[in-house]
Amino acid sequence: MVSTSFMVDTSSHPRAQLHRCVERSAYVELVNALVSPSENEPLLRARTYFAKIRRLAHIYLDLTNLPTYVQFHPAVLLQRIIERPSDFIESDSNSATRLISSLLDYLQEETYSSESANRYKLDRIGGLIESLDKSLANSSRTPASSKSRFVNWILGAKAAEFWGYRPGKLNWHHRLRLRFMSDGYFGPDKIKPLTEATRFADEVNGSHWKIFVTSYAGPQGSNCFVDLYECGDNIKRADEGRVGKALLSFIRRCYATHFRLPLVFAWISDESTSDLFRYLLSRGLPKALRLRLDGRGGFSDYSINVVDQKAKRSNWSREAAWETRRRKIHEDRAWEIECLRREVRGALVGTVMVATRAVIVEDANHKMIAELDGVFIRFNRGLLEIVVVEAKNTRKGASNQALKELTQKMEKLGVESSRIEKKEHYAVASITL
Repeated sequence: MVSTSFMVDTSSHPRAQLHRCVERSAYVELVNALVSPSENEPLLRARTYFAKIRRLAHIYLDLTNLPTYVQFHPAVLLQRIIERPSDFIESDSNSATRLISSLLDYLQEETYSSESANRYKLDRIGGLIESLDKSLANSSRTPASSKSRFVNWILGAKAAEFWGYRPGKLNWHHRLRLRFMSDGYFGPDKIKPLTEATRFADEVNGSHWKIFVTSYAGPQGSNCFVDLYECGDNIKRADEGRVGKALLSFIRRCYATHFRLPLVFAWISDESTSDLFRYLLSRGLPKALRLRLDGRGGFSDYSINVVDQKAKRSNWSREAAWETRRRKIHEDRAWEIECLRREVRGALVGTVMVATRAVIVEDANHKMIAELDGVFIRFNRGLLEIVVVEAKNTRKGASNQALKELTQKMEKLGVESSRIEKKEHYAVASITL
């Protein structure tokens, strides 16, 4: 029995030819839309939409799968996107977009670059550098003999050691985080994390401290975190003054674009400078669990004034006196400012960070345990000096009363060694680290 099969060629059918013409025409239009310069705007808009939807998907997945206290409700979110898609993919200034940007910053700070995550990265980088040093010490198999061999060694080191968890040999403790966030108009400059970490190590001149720099592009612009770690092991300590001066220099480099505009620089760097000031002050006050700057009685729009040369202190003092009169500050607070100005002008050479407001010291329950009328910190090479002023605007026994109260405050705050000096109607305590 012979079976015969017949195949009908439909390619010449008029309807098939019409479909092919339509498809070919659609492909040509699509290619033209993607390639033609005159049609670039729709393509860019499509890419922007895709990037925003992908970003929203990443946020949802990470908030769902990571141990965070913020959660998305998928049904409500999808329904909202269907009803108001423009809120999520078109406008960059509405409340939904601002919320998404805040969530991204939250995930970056609390998860991707949290203190524990950065500590983990610090260990991994230390292990990689340690392995590199060992390989370079062995001349028979040094990876630096050729570029290709060095690249292969780096890839192998990442696969074998860098990505695998290996606890570090040194015990590092997190001490401080400085944040440099962009608001869409003003933000930090783009920096090189490894270069900054190396520069910090050179400026500190010791292995007791390290910084870990995180730089990332957020929804509003470039952002940066700097984490300071202190080694808890018994190794050679760097002077506290070098650490403070190195971090202050980093703040200036981070906002280098605006550094030549003093008022703009003071405004955008005030938060990070205040955080650094409070941290350095806490190093000299062991029992000061919480430090905050009083919002009242300030003689400047900024919490901290930085004067980097002794020759500039006279101008700073005159401006502080003028602002005190212009703001009509109460006479008791005005006298405290006057005493602070005297001490800043008379201090030895070095960079000073001056608190323009009184400093409130609180316990763990936010209960005030002390108020410091005036405080400034002075750097000079490796020296870090904390100067605290206690002023009394009375006629009888003002100096003795100020000396007594300042001595009690230093004892209450756990200061074991300080030099307290009585002056006319005020007292001064100097703590050297």
